[in-house]
Formats: sequence, C-alpha cells, structure tokens
Amino acid sequence: SEKEKLGLFTSEEKNKQEKQRIKNILFSIPNLTISYKLKTAFDTYNPSLLIEECDMKIEKINEEYAYSNSYNEILLGKSLDRLNKYGIHDKNLSTLYKINPNISYQTYNNQFNGISRNSLYEYLNQKLLLSYSSIDNFYKCSFRYYLNNILKVDKFQDTLMTNIGTIFHNILFIFKIFIEI
Repeated sequence: SEKEKLGLFTSEEKNKQEKQRIKNILFSIPNLTISYKLKTAFDTYNPSLLIEECDMKIEKINEEYAYSNSYNEILLGKSLDRLNKYGIHDKNLSTLYKINPNISYQTYNNQFNGISRNSLYEYLNQKLLLSYSSIDNFYKCSFRYYLNNILKVDKFQDTLMTNIGTIFHNILFIFKIFIEI
C-alpha cells in the first residue's frame, strides 16, 4: 500500500510486467513448440497456465518420434533398414523422412581425420615427453603409441600374483641391503 501511495510499482505489477515480457520473448520465436510432461515415476504434473492465458492449442505428440534430430535420424535409419532389407514399410517412414530428408544413409567413413595439434598439446598440458621406448613404440605401431603414451591406457592389471611378486622383490631388496651391511 505504501508503494501505491508513492507511485512505485507493486510486486503484483512487477510480476504482470515480467510475465508479459516473457510472453513477448516466447511468441517472437517462429515455429515455437512448447512441451510438458504429464507424469514421472514419482509425480504427476499440471499443464502450464500459459496454455489458457495465451489460447494455445494442445496436440498430443506421436511418441514414436521425438523432437531430437539425432534420435529422429536413428529412427529414420532403422525404418530405411527395414524397408531395404525386409520390404517392411513403417507407418512413420514418410513423416520421419520429411523431418530429415538429408540423412546420410548407408554412408560411413572410417578414415582417421587426425587430431588437432592444439587439442593434443592442451591434453598433454603443453608437454610431450619422448624416450627411447616411446619412440620405439611409435616406430612399431603408431596406434600402440597413441594408446600407451597419449591416452595412458595400460594393459597391466594389478592381480594377487603381481602383488605377491612386488612384495617378494621388496623383501629381496631389503635382504640384499641387510647382507651388504
């Protein structure tokens, strides 16, 4: 009441202005689709109040395809596989094809495209350490070098036998020092 007397915006007026600002932003987006969930495993949800306020129409989506382009590409690829291999024409094939007509179906390139030098140096913290064994590794097999020296993938597995061997070597080392003294 004091804000009204002073001619300042009340909380209610600020909320109305903010709501209108959000509506203006939302409806300036062409081909806007807003979705909401009805329920999860634990809760149920009510539709947004925006639906009534803005006279939005509600359409139930086909759950067999979604709003994800990559997922739609996978579904389209599966449908095209069924059509090409078994002659089965899925009911969603034409819809999926309209969504993504430029799918690169049945194309695959297994050529190594390289690693950018900057990304590699960043991954290695600006340090590239070379030794005789690492250069020898690279000479024998560049992929093995990449696994061992860049990705640090080690084929050595710590087992009970390796632990016993380590303990045995340490005992022999201590025994050797003890005999020399």
